[in-house]
Amino acid sequence: MKLLSGKIFDVKFAFVVIATLVSINLWSFLIIPDAVFDGLKFLLLIALIAIVLIYDRNNDITEKLFQTNVRLLIWLPILSSFGAFLFHDQSFTLSLLILRTNFFWLLYFVLHLFNISPKKIIQLILFVGFVWIFLTVIQQFTYPAYFFSNRNEEDNYDFYRAGVYRFMIDQHQYGLFVILYYYNRFLKKRTFKPLIPVLLGLVGYYYYSGRQYALAAVACLFLATLTTKGTFKVYATCALAAIAAGLFLFKDVLFADYVEMTNEQLNSDDDVRLVAAKFFLFDYWPHWITTIIGNGYENYKSSYGKEMLYINQVKLLFRSDIGIIGMFNMFGIFYVINVLWLNFKGLSNKYYSSNTSYLKYVFIYSLLLLPLSEGYSVPSGAVPFFCFIFYLADKAYEEKSIEEMEIEIESASSDKRAIAIV
Repeated sequence: MKLLSGKIFDVKFAFVVIATLVSINLWSFLIIPDAVFDGLKFLLLIALIAIVLIYDRNNDITEKLFQTNVRLLIWLPILSSFGAFLFHDQSFTLSLLILRTNFFWLLYFVLHLFNISPKKIIQLILFVGFVWIFLTVIQQFTYPAYFFSNRNEEDNYDFYRAGVYRFMIDQHQYGLFVILYYYNRFLKKRTFKPLIPVLLGLVGYYYYSGRQYALAAVACLFLATLTTKGTFKVYATCALAAIAAGLFLFKDVLFADYVEMTNEQLNSDDDVRLVAAKFFLFDYWPHWITTIIGNGYENYKSSYGKEMLYINQVKLLFRSDIGIIGMFNMFGIFYVINVLWLNFKGLSNKYYSSNTSYLKYVFIYSLLLLPLSEGYSVPSGAVPFFCFIFYLADKAYEEKSIEEMEIEIESASSDKRAIAIV
């Protein structure tokens, strides 16, 4: 796949590629120490800030639909550092240190300043997604040899669960893009060849071992099929039905352990997610004002961080397990409103043509996951990914607006010619 098409070497796009690979730690590459990636991310952060401050020429070539949302995603977590300082005795310095990668959201503005071709961004996302699928699947068969993982056997009791090694390489959103992009091509081109990468993506989700992510991805496919117009809707429905039938036929082989584990959790009186949701939604509020500005992001070098470490390790309660509730507790109610706002904004059909309608399902996917997982504050891959999605939505809206304007101009010209003839 050509990531640097067009010019012999596109410096601006090369920067975006490097920024993406650094942000995902080269798909959680274990051989390179985390300290190296931390240093690279610090340099990347300086570069992003410098580009925005120096390179910004206030160009308005493209309408930035999500610019207010992105600014809020940057500054609301900074505001929460006051909650950490006032009610948890965590210094602003420690808060800013832990929040520094949140400034990766500046990539959204850099994409606009560089005016990167949407085609190149799509190629980059697909490249990252295909590599994620390959590594997630192939390491299941190379184990105990593996080199890409966000977990290890010593520190994670559930490294092996439901018959799957949980490497948890954190770029599942890129895998989702592969699924949605090629499923849209399947619906548009009315050929079954694009279903191959769709199936590969679903296999990647199976071995990723995140039930909620896989179910949300499949739900998006069903919704895309239901909204398809024309006779091909019947064929698309049959194709999904065939996949579902195959999964059902081999359910005992593929999902027996998952079903058993899920039943145990549902029948348990102390499900850890429900306990965590109750604790962080109702109990962990030192002052009412923290519901507005949040408790802040804990730095483990502070007393607040040590308190949260105790809650994680002893009580086994994690804000990351309860999605938007956890972010509400950390960043406050306005952060929640902003996340809901940007997702519902992304659902608007007026932004997309039939060629770009798959972008809408990324927002549907995010909404479905919000009760369990919130990726807008995860710098390792998720933030750059959503910068790409927002940018592509902006470009799709710009392209659609230009097409509609051209149609209006052509229609007006035709009317004038008709009047002249009369």
